[in-house]
Amino acid sequence: MEQIKHIDERVIIIKTHENKIIERGSLYEAIHKWWDLKKDRASRAMYIFAVIRERGEIVQEVYKIDSWYEEQDGDQLKPDIDLCFDGKEADEEVRLKYVGKYLPHEYWMRPGVIASCLYTYK
Repeated sequence: MEQIKHIDERVIIIKTHENKIIERGSLYEAIHKWWDLKKDRASRAMYIFAVIRERGEIVQEVYKIDSWYEEQDGDQLKPDIDLCFDGKEADEEVRLKYVGKYLPHEYWMRPGVIASCLYTYK
């Protein structure tokens, strides 16, 4: 399988688990809400890369971000206000560039990289 050589766009990589997809009904539902992100930084992103941890560091889908909003996390034991996005599958040109390909090493080979959300930009 091919590896992405470079990510040209401003992307947030969101990693989820198979059980979240089953619990919420779809990959999009598993990744579009309840993230501890800073709105000003997240709002500069163009796309979300969806990665399923159990399937390795492979981009499963790319979503074009339409908007960001805040919502209370579904966890009633620790009610936090977290960031969520609305979006749709990216255009075919962007999807062909990334979907089904391994993330570049700098997004998963660094020591300590276990975060569920990673920015590809500063």
